[in-house]
Amino acid sequence: MGDSLLYKFGVFALAVLFALTYSFLYTRHLLESSDKKLSRSKRENEKLIENAQVQDRIIALTHDLMDVQTTENAFEKILEYAISSINHAVAGSIMLVGEDNKLSFAASKGYNAEALSAIRMDIKETFLWHKTNGKIKGPVIINDSHDFSRSIVDPEIFQAFEKTIDLHFESTISSPIFIDGKLYGMINVDSTRKNAFDEDSLHFMKYFTTQAEFAIKNRNRIEHFYYLSRFDSLTDVYNRRYFRDIVKMDIQKSTRYPITFLIVLFDLNGLKRINDTHGHLAGDRCLSYFAGELKKLVRKQDILARYGGDEFIASFYLCDWKDLVVRIEEFREYFKDNPCKFDDVEIPLSFSYGISEFPQDGETYLDLIKKADELMYAAKKEYKQLSFLNENTGSPE
Repeated sequence: MGDSLLYKFGVFALAVLFALTYSFLYTRHLLESSDKKLSRSKRENEKLIENAQVQDRIIALTHDLMDVQTTENAFEKILEYAISSINHAVAGSIMLVGEDNKLSFAASKGYNAEALSAIRMDIKETFLWHKTNGKIKGPVIINDSHDFSRSIVDPEIFQAFEKTIDLHFESTISSPIFIDGKLYGMINVDSTRKNAFDEDSLHFMKYFTTQAEFAIKNRNRIEHFYYLSRFDSLTDVYNRRYFRDIVKMDIQKSTRYPITFLIVLFDLNGLKRINDTHGHLAGDRCLSYFAGELKKLVRKQDILARYGGDEFIASFYLCDWKDLVVRIEEFREYFKDNPCKFDDVEIPLSFSYGISEFPQDGETYLDLIKKADELMYAAKKEYKQLSFLNENTGSPE
């Protein structure tokens, strides 16, 4: 009887111990699961916050790029945002692909920018090329980036590159920039830590680069519209509207302090004949050549523009009328020995011109144009008469 009670008590005690043990283990499991959920939830929240921060930076970048004045400043701004968006990144660079397939540095942080600007690299010497075997698509992580760079870059370039580095980098993420499906450049962000970047870093870099590509395209569009608003696309000199605005502003300034300048209207002689004889592409080439040579005549303070068709206009400041005539006549002589070349054909060029002076010949933009136009057409009429005589007498023009 006693043994039976003892046995039952033992079984009961074991059952209680088992129940307590199970309860303890189950409770610990629940607590661990809860901790894991909390930890996972915390990590997910942190990722959401990081994503939101990156998106905020992209929005801020897009707005900032609208305000920057130069392309160089735009790349510096993009790099600044890239470095601030990737954990552990402390430095970086942006390289652009040139027409010769060489890469040059457009922006940098953590490097000697002046020394870096002299370096040009073959695309096959880049991290991206070697990590992808030339099949560049997305960002890649490079650990031991310093030693890796030494192994792939030309020794002379590597030595020059070493002189530009202010820090010792152990890790790099390199991401391609594609614009309209073509490799436009690369963004590199660097860290002094070993194995600093992970899959999350790649994710953020890919997202940032995609948005940066969009921002660059917008910036390029703005620059293109800005260019068209000021320049003639064929000859790459200012357009008529922009020239008019500048001259009108100068005339307004004359109400506050004395100012004088000369307006010269140039007309390229015989453009119709060139188009009829050699084709309109030859005519365009002659216009571009003439504009390019005209640039040599004007100084930094002067303004040159295409007025329309075969006519160009320039304003000359701090210039004596007689001295300018001497310079233009020397310029006219220059074309006698330097014809325009098109498809192995030499096309001789000449021009007529007229000069007006502010304020002697007029106090408004239209008055100055009218005066220069009258003198230019008088010179052009004289040229046509001389050409007619030469053609009928067989004399050289």
